[in-house]
Amino acid sequence: MVLRAFAAHPAYRKSEAAITAGQLLKSRFFLPDSYTSYQAPGYWVRFDYPFWWNNLVAALDSLSLIGFGGDDPQIRSGLDWLIDHQEEDGTWKVTYAQEKVMESKSAARQQTKIWVTLAICRVLKRYLG
Repeated sequence: MVLRAFAAHPAYRKSEAAITAGQLLKSRFFLPDSYTSYQAPGYWVRFDYPFWWNNLVAALDSLSLIGFGGDDPQIRSGLDWLIDHQEEDGTWKVTYAQEKVMESKSAARQQTKIWVTLAICRVLKRYLG
């Protein structure tokens, strides 16, 4: 999540530290996290907005601002995952983690789904034009 601050800053996003951290982040897509509270790989595909913890959408958002391109194989694997999981109605679920197969129909959850979908569309536009 610290990388988000670097990505948001026009000068720091191009720093060696941000690029190194970005390379490490993209190399960990879909793998267990070091932190015990988010260790399950399923956290990569549990989305929230605004971004609260690191997940695939938050990571791709930061990496796009730092300058990693869609031609990078690790970035492309994340983009392909998003494209493959788009719902028929054009949205994305809030979670694809195995432990949460049922999507809540609450109004708050539906609002989050809309914001997550907007975030994903913005990421896809940055990478794919």
